[in-house]
Amino acid sequence: MEELQISLTPEMLALVPVVAAIIQVLKKIPSISKIAAWMPFAAIGIAMLLAYGLNGEVDVLPSVVLGLTASGAYDLLRAPTK
Repeated sequence: MEELQISLTPEMLALVPVVAAIIQVLKKIPSISKIAAWMPFAAIGIAMLLAYGLNGEVDVLPSVVLGLTASGAYDLLRAPTK
């Protein structure tokens, strides 16, 4: 069985607070605050867009981890390690 390796570069990790700030601003907009439960998906999309702008290609799994970490749905510091 293959082992899945997800590498987050320091540049991508620096985007976590940026994505978190964008999500917090979006939560303040009254029409968007009604769908606050879907904000982790918005964070993933924003992370993918920023990652594409950063290196010109979309790294899907690192962007998902980045978006979920920024939205608070995943704790990168408590991720299981070997």
